[in-house]
Amino acid sequence: MISAYVWLLCVLPLTISWVALAVRRRLPTGGAKDRRDPGDKRPPPGPRPLPLVGNLLQLDDQPHRSLSGLARVHGPLMSLRLGRVPVVVVSSPSVAKQVLRTHDHALSARAAPDSISAHNELSMAWLPPAAQWRRLRRLCNTHLFNPQILDDSRGLRLKKVRELVSFVGECSRAGKAVDVGCAAATATLNLISNTLFSSDVGGHGAESSAEFKGLVRNIMEEAGGPNVADYFPLLRWADPQGRRRRFSHSVGRLRQLFGGIIDGRLQSRCGGAGTDAEDFLDALLDSHATSQLDRPTILSLLVFQV
Repeated sequence: MISAYVWLLCVLPLTISWVALAVRRRLPTGGAKDRRDPGDKRPPPGPRPLPLVGNLLQLDDQPHRSLSGLARVHGPLMSLRLGRVPVVVVSSPSVAKQVLRTHDHALSARAAPDSISAHNELSMAWLPPAAQWRRLRRLCNTHLFNPQILDDSRGLRLKKVRELVSFVGECSRAGKAVDVGCAAATATLNLISNTLFSSDVGGHGAESSAEFKGLVRNIMEEAGGPNVADYFPLLRWADPQGRRRRFSHSVGRLRQLFGGIIDGRLQSRCGGAGTDAEDFLDALLDSHATSQLDRPTILSLLVFQV
């Protein structure tokens, strides 16, 4: 049964591709006048794709170098086909300026990876530039990226750096090895968590922060790693690599942790207590109280801010 299932996953995309190619060859293509029609939205030039896999085999383990080499041959604006998905690659400052500034409104929507497809509608990074996206952006600009707030948080940044240096010094005096990457990640996560809801998510060398850091690492790996379903949309229903399942599990657990923090803050606010200064979570809860944001949106915003 399993072997038949694997055989179906391997053969079905190839069969559909060959059938589509045969049908396309039999369709009328029109004359030269039609091919030169200015209304014909043909893609930019690019390397010829292979059947089924497209240009995937032309990208090695350093895709930025591969794309740079292809751009020298095909120009600063070229088209590729990654599996069954067409993409356009921009590789010059002048063309990038046109894409990111002149035509930003038309090109700002992003295709979400399949691994996050169950959560992208609540994430500011993947929302289309509509009313909800503008509301979330305004909240972030006002309560996170405001120059005055960034200046006021300078003391917090210095504090977290001192804690990191102190931890490394203690390990040095005790003759213990230091995982620099783990220590830096803990300092960064604590800085972000203090900015969002005024508390640490764990201490240096503490087991209590291991789960949180593991969840964040898993989310980054599953969202950013290569996924067969992104290149062959026909396979999305099967989630062949399990990335969507693992991503959803990690996001769900992180939402539970943040849900406990939100409940604790709500109890403090109801009892008249709270943080010394209003933080980002307070701003989100104020918006929730005025029905501008619901709880799922607040949870997703906190998850993807971290």
